[in-house]
Amino acid sequence: SNSFRKSFNFSSTHFWYSTPVSNIFKQIIIKSLLAVGIKPNRNFLNVLFLQIRMSFFGRLDKNLSFTIIANNCIAGTIYQDLKRQYQSPFVGLYILPSDFVRLCGSLEEYLSYPLLRYELSDSEFPVGLLKDVKIYFKHYDSFENAKNSWERRIKRIDFENIFLILVQRDGCTFDDMEKFDNLKFRNKLILSSKNYPQLNSLFVLKAFEGEHEVGNVLEFTGKVFGIRF
Repeated sequence: SNSFRKSFNFSSTHFWYSTPVSNIFKQIIIKSLLAVGIKPNRNFLNVLFLQIRMSFFGRLDKNLSFTIIANNCIAGTIYQDLKRQYQSPFVGLYILPSDFVRLCGSLEEYLSYPLLRYELSDSEFPVGLLKDVKIYFKHYDSFENAKNSWERRIKRIDFENIFLILVQRDGCTFDDMEKFDNLKFRNKLILSSKNYPQLNSLFVLKAFEGEHEVGNVLEFTGKVFGIRF
């Protein structure tokens, strides 16, 4: 939605994403491809432009600090794709949507609590407890490693430039999304499989449109360049 696009501001990087500059790049690329006998279709161009934009974003504003807080592994993947240091402890883990929304509603308070071990007999990976929020460290081999990573990365959080992402899966309800949409954060995004026009921060992932919930975004890549959508 327009409100979502306008809400994001990556300092001077927005210049490279602006409509006039994007159109200039598009025309240059299209003419270059046509000159060598390639007539690209729309999907091909969309993937190519995405790759170029991510390349620019990765090279510009090297000192730019931003923290992504998400309810699953997408935060770490974004940092990896952009070749940036993790500036968030929310990497390699997931949090149930209702817990995540509650955490985001009092973010600084929750992050002031120590991360404690939470024993779950049927869990295949470590689980931590932040006050009353369970954090499932899916990509860690021990709670000690998870806690060390958490405590190291939490120091890098930039509270002046936080981006929240809620992925509609793991039992995420409309109520969860509505509460998330009403959080007092400028930069927030809901990735959904369904369209809810009343939610200003919602973006529908076409790959999962109409499904019960969003699938594994991290495994969905474009066929041409292998870029995640």
